[in-house]
Amino acid sequence: MIPTIRSALCVLLMLPFAAMAATPVLPNLDQILAKHIAARGGMARIKAIQSLKSSGHITIGPTILELTIENPRHAFRSDTSIQGITKTEAFDGVHGWIIDPFTKGPGAEAEPMSTDQLKQMVLQMDFDGPLVDYRQKGNRIALLGMQQVHGADAYALKVSLKDGDEITTFIDAKTFMEIDDINNAVTQGKTVQVETSLGDYRAVNGVMLPFTLDIKPKGQAQGLKIVLDKVEANASIDPARFKMPERKSHAPVGAATSH
Repeated sequence: MIPTIRSALCVLLMLPFAAMAATPVLPNLDQILAKHIAARGGMARIKAIQSLKSSGHITIGPTILELTIENPRHAFRSDTSIQGITKTEAFDGVHGWIIDPFTKGPGAEAEPMSTDQLKQMVLQMDFDGPLVDYRQKGNRIALLGMQQVHGADAYALKVSLKDGDEITTFIDAKTFMEIDDINNAVTQGKTVQVETSLGDYRAVNGVMLPFTLDIKPKGQAQGLKIVLDKVEANASIDPARFKMPERKSHAPVGAATSH
Protein backbone atom coordinates (compact mmCIF):
# COMPACT_ATOMS: atom_id res chain seq x y z
CA MET A 1 0.00 0.00 0.00
CA ILE A 2 2.78 2.44 0.88
CA PRO A 3 4.40 2.40 -2.60
CA THR A 4 0.99 2.86 -4.21
CA ILE A 5 0.13 5.82 -1.95
CA ARG A 6 3.55 7.32 -2.53
CA SER A 7 3.12 7.04 -6.30
CA ALA A 8 -0.31 8.63 -6.11
CA LEU A 9 1.03 11.51 -4.02
CA CYS A 10 3.84 12.08 -6.49
CA VAL A 11 1.34 12.29 -9.36
CA LEU A 12 -0.85 14.73 -7.44
CA LEU A 13 2.11 16.90 -6.47
CA MET A 14 3.34 17.01 -10.05
CA LEU A 15 0.02 18.10 -11.55
CA PRO A 16 0.28 21.80 -10.67
CA PHE A 17 3.84 21.96 -11.96
CA ALA A 18 2.87 20.19 -15.19
CA ALA A 19 0.02 22.63 -15.68
CA MET A 20 2.36 25.56 -15.05
CA ALA A 21 4.87 24.20 -17.53
CA ALA A 22 2.15 23.88 -20.19
CA THR A 23 0.99 27.48 -19.74
CA PRO A 24 2.79 29.81 -22.17
CA VAL A 25 4.55 32.75 -20.61
CA LEU A 26 3.08 36.02 -21.84
CA PRO A 27 5.83 38.29 -23.19
CA ASN A 28 5.97 41.84 -21.87
CA LEU A 29 5.00 44.89 -23.89
CA ASP A 30 8.53 45.80 -24.96
CA GLN A 31 9.13 42.26 -26.24
CA ILE A 32 5.88 42.28 -28.24
CA LEU A 33 6.64 45.65 -29.79
CA ALA A 34 10.21 44.63 -30.65
CA LYS A 35 8.99 41.46 -32.40
CA HIS A 36 6.27 43.46 -34.16
CA ILE A 37 8.79 45.97 -35.53
CA ALA A 38 11.10 43.12 -36.60
CA ALA A 39 8.22 41.30 -38.33
CA ARG A 40 7.38 44.43 -40.30
CA GLY A 41 10.94 44.66 -41.59
CA GLY A 42 12.87 46.44 -38.87
CA MET A 43 13.02 50.05 -37.74
CA ALA A 44 15.69 51.08 -40.26
CA ARG A 45 13.58 49.98 -43.24
CA ILE A 46 10.42 51.50 -41.76
CA LYS A 47 12.16 54.86 -41.31
CA ALA A 48 13.69 54.71 -44.80
CA ILE A 49 10.23 55.07 -46.37
CA GLN A 50 9.47 58.77 -46.82
CA SER A 51 6.30 58.47 -48.87
CA LEU A 52 3.70 55.96 -50.05
CA LYS A 53 1.62 56.24 -53.20
CA SER A 54 -1.17 53.69 -53.45
CA SER A 55 -3.96 52.78 -55.85
CA GLY A 56 -6.83 50.34 -55.59
CA HIS A 57 -10.55 50.28 -54.98
CA ILE A 58 -13.20 50.43 -52.27
CA THR A 59 -16.13 48.03 -52.25
CA ILE A 60 -19.32 49.04 -50.43
CA GLY A 61 -21.98 46.44 -51.07
CA PRO A 62 -22.43 46.29 -54.87
CA THR A 63 -20.68 49.65 -55.37
CA ILE A 64 -17.01 49.84 -56.40
CA LEU A 65 -15.07 53.11 -56.20
CA GLU A 66 -11.58 53.79 -57.50
CA LEU A 67 -9.07 54.93 -54.86
CA THR A 68 -5.72 56.70 -54.97
CA ILE A 69 -3.72 57.74 -51.91
CA GLU A 70 -0.70 60.06 -51.77
CA ASN A 71 1.01 59.97 -48.41
CA PRO A 72 4.37 61.63 -47.85
CA ARG A 73 5.41 61.99 -44.23
CA HIS A 74 3.34 64.74 -42.59
CA ALA A 75 0.77 64.96 -45.40
CA PHE A 76 -2.06 62.88 -46.81
CA ARG A 77 -4.48 62.93 -49.74
CA SER A 78 -7.09 60.42 -50.89
CA ASP A 79 -9.19 60.64 -54.06
CA THR A 80 -12.25 58.39 -54.32
CA SER A 81 -13.96 58.27 -57.71
CA ILE A 82 -17.00 56.76 -59.40
CA GLN A 83 -18.48 57.61 -62.79
CA GLY A 84 -16.24 60.64 -63.17
CA ILE A 85 -17.16 62.13 -59.79
CA THR A 86 -14.31 62.45 -57.27
CA LYS A 87 -14.26 63.09 -53.54
CA THR A 88 -10.97 64.48 -52.20
CA GLU A 89 -9.77 64.51 -48.60
CA ALA A 90 -6.39 66.07 -47.88
CA PHE A 91 -4.11 67.27 -45.09
CA ASP A 92 -1.00 69.40 -45.64
CA GLY A 93 0.46 68.94 -42.17
CA VAL A 94 -1.47 71.89 -40.74
CA HIS A 95 -4.83 72.21 -42.48
CA GLY A 96 -7.29 69.53 -43.56
CA TRP A 97 -9.89 69.99 -46.31
CA ILE A 98 -12.55 68.11 -48.25
CA ILE A 99 -14.20 68.39 -51.66
CA ASP A 100 -17.29 66.20 -51.45
CA PRO A 101 -19.55 66.20 -54.52
CA PHE A 102 -21.15 62.96 -53.27
CA THR A 103 -23.02 64.87 -50.58
CA LYS A 104 -22.65 68.50 -51.69
CA GLY A 105 -23.49 67.94 -55.35
CA PRO A 106 -21.73 68.97 -58.58
CA GLY A 107 -19.52 72.01 -58.24
CA ALA A 108 -18.70 71.30 -54.59
CA GLU A 109 -15.82 73.41 -53.34
CA ALA A 110 -13.07 72.73 -50.84
CA GLU A 111 -14.16 73.06 -47.21
CA PRO A 112 -12.08 72.82 -44.03
CA MET A 113 -12.35 69.60 -42.07
CA SER A 114 -14.09 69.49 -38.73
CA THR A 115 -12.01 68.82 -35.63
CA ASP A 116 -13.12 65.16 -35.57
CA GLN A 117 -12.36 64.68 -39.25
CA LEU A 118 -8.96 66.26 -38.79
CA LYS A 119 -8.10 63.89 -35.93
CA GLN A 120 -8.89 60.92 -38.17
CA MET A 121 -6.79 62.40 -40.97
CA VAL A 122 -3.78 62.90 -38.69
CA LEU A 123 -4.06 59.23 -37.67
CA GLN A 124 -4.26 58.06 -41.30
CA MET A 125 -1.31 60.22 -42.29
CA ASP A 126 1.08 58.36 -39.96
CA PHE A 127 1.89 55.31 -42.08
CA ASP A 128 4.40 54.11 -39.46
CA GLY A 129 1.43 53.63 -37.12
CA PRO A 130 0.97 54.68 -33.49
CA LEU A 131 3.10 51.79 -32.15
CA VAL A 132 6.31 53.06 -33.77
CA ASP A 133 8.09 55.67 -31.63
CA TYR A 134 4.96 55.80 -29.48
CA ARG A 135 6.63 57.59 -26.57
CA GLN A 136 8.02 60.33 -28.82
CA LYS A 137 4.53 60.78 -30.29
CA GLY A 138 3.03 61.21 -26.83
CA ASN A 139 1.11 57.92 -26.98
CA ARG A 140 0.76 55.41 -24.15
CA ILE A 141 0.38 51.64 -24.57
CA ALA A 142 -0.91 49.04 -22.11
CA LEU A 143 -0.85 45.27 -22.64
CA LEU A 144 -4.36 43.93 -21.97
CA GLY A 145 -3.49 40.25 -22.41
CA MET A 146 -4.24 37.67 -25.08
CA GLN A 147 -7.52 37.28 -26.98
CA GLN A 148 -8.89 35.25 -29.85
CA VAL A 149 -9.18 37.31 -33.04
CA HIS A 150 -10.38 35.69 -36.26
CA GLY A 151 -9.55 32.29 -34.77
CA ALA A 152 -5.97 33.22 -33.85
CA ASP A 153 -4.28 34.09 -30.57
CA ALA A 154 -3.47 37.79 -30.47
CA TYR A 155 -1.98 40.23 -27.99
CA ALA A 156 -4.41 43.05 -27.20
CA LEU A 157 -2.81 46.47 -26.79
CA LYS A 158 -4.63 49.55 -25.55
CA VAL A 159 -3.14 52.56 -27.32
CA SER A 160 -3.97 55.93 -25.75
CA LEU A 161 -3.21 58.61 -28.31
CA LYS A 162 -1.85 62.05 -27.51
CA ASP A 163 -5.13 63.66 -28.65
CA GLY A 164 -7.12 61.64 -26.09
CA ASP A 165 -8.54 58.98 -28.42
CA GLU A 166 -7.95 55.27 -27.84
CA ILE A 167 -7.31 52.34 -30.15
CA THR A 168 -7.30 48.66 -29.26
CA THR A 169 -4.74 46.98 -31.50
CA PHE A 170 -4.40 43.22 -31.86
CA ILE A 171 -1.00 41.68 -32.73
CA ASP A 172 -1.00 38.08 -34.00
CA ALA A 173 0.86 35.92 -31.46
CA LYS A 174 2.60 33.89 -34.20
CA THR A 175 3.36 36.39 -36.94
CA PHE A 176 3.48 39.50 -34.72
CA MET A 177 1.65 41.40 -37.46
CA GLU A 178 -1.19 43.80 -36.74
CA ILE A 179 -4.43 42.00 -37.65
CA ASP A 180 -7.22 44.08 -36.10
CA ASP A 181 -7.92 47.56 -34.72
CA ILE A 182 -10.90 48.96 -32.85
CA ASN A 183 -11.28 52.71 -32.48
CA ASN A 184 -13.93 55.41 -32.25
CA ALA A 185 -14.91 57.41 -35.33
CA VAL A 186 -17.43 60.19 -35.84
CA THR A 187 -19.97 59.51 -38.61
CA GLN A 188 -22.77 61.96 -39.34
CA GLY A 189 -22.21 63.57 -35.96
CA LYS A 190 -22.36 60.28 -34.06
CA THR A 191 -19.47 58.45 -32.43
CA VAL A 192 -19.30 54.76 -33.37
CA GLN A 193 -16.80 52.00 -32.70
CA VAL A 194 -15.10 50.95 -35.92
CA GLU A 195 -13.30 47.64 -36.44
CA THR A 196 -10.57 47.40 -39.07
CA SER A 197 -9.20 44.00 -40.07
CA LEU A 198 -5.85 44.07 -41.86
CA GLY A 199 -4.56 41.36 -44.18
CA ASP A 200 -2.76 40.35 -47.40
CA TYR A 201 0.58 41.70 -46.17
CA ARG A 202 3.19 42.29 -48.87
CA ALA A 203 6.71 43.67 -48.80
CA VAL A 204 7.19 47.24 -50.06
CA ASN A 205 10.84 48.33 -49.92
CA GLY A 206 11.37 45.57 -47.38
CA VAL A 207 8.50 46.68 -45.13
CA MET A 208 5.38 44.53 -44.72
CA LEU A 209 2.21 46.52 -45.47
CA PRO A 210 -1.44 45.40 -45.55
CA PHE A 211 -3.04 45.42 -48.99
CA THR A 212 -6.58 44.71 -47.72
CA LEU A 213 -8.54 46.49 -44.99
CA ASP A 214 -12.04 45.43 -43.97
CA ILE A 215 -13.71 48.32 -42.13
CA LYS A 216 -17.10 48.13 -40.45
CA PRO A 217 -18.96 49.31 -37.36
CA LYS A 218 -18.10 46.88 -34.56
CA GLY A 219 -20.64 44.08 -34.30
CA GLN A 220 -22.08 44.63 -37.77
CA ALA A 221 -21.63 42.40 -40.78
CA GLN A 222 -21.70 45.13 -43.42
CA GLY A 223 -19.00 47.70 -44.03
CA LEU A 224 -16.48 48.57 -46.69
CA LYS A 225 -13.39 46.83 -48.02
CA ILE A 226 -10.27 48.54 -49.31
CA VAL A 227 -8.11 46.52 -51.70
CA LEU A 228 -4.82 48.03 -52.84
CA ASP A 229 -3.47 46.90 -56.20
CA LYS A 230 -0.24 48.88 -56.10
CA VAL A 231 1.81 50.57 -53.37
CA GLU A 232 4.94 52.52 -54.32
CA ALA A 233 7.44 53.74 -51.73
CA ASN A 234 9.41 56.97 -51.98
CA ALA A 235 7.60 58.19 -55.07
CA SER A 236 7.93 61.86 -55.99
CA ILE A 237 4.75 63.72 -54.93
CA ASP A 238 4.05 67.40 -55.64
CA PRO A 239 3.50 69.28 -52.32
CA ALA A 240 0.90 71.45 -54.08
CA ARG A 241 -1.40 68.42 -54.12
CA PHE A 242 -2.08 68.93 -50.41
CA LYS A 243 -2.81 72.67 -50.40
CA MET A 244 -6.45 73.65 -50.07
CA PRO A 245 -7.75 75.09 -53.38
CA GLU A 246 -9.11 78.60 -53.33
CA ARG A 247 -12.88 78.83 -53.28
CA LYS A 248 -14.59 80.27 -56.32
CA SER A 249 -17.26 81.78 -54.13
CA HIS A 250 -16.36 84.62 -51.75
CA ALA A 251 -18.23 83.28 -48.74
CA PRO A 252 -15.92 83.33 -45.68
CA VAL A 253 -14.78 79.92 -44.48
CA GLY A 254 -13.09 79.12 -41.16
CA ALA A 255 -9.86 77.19 -40.93
CA ALA A 256 -9.19 73.94 -39.07
CA THR A 257 -5.78 73.28 -37.64
CA SER A 258 -4.14 70.33 -35.95
CA HIS A 259 -3.14 70.43 -32.33
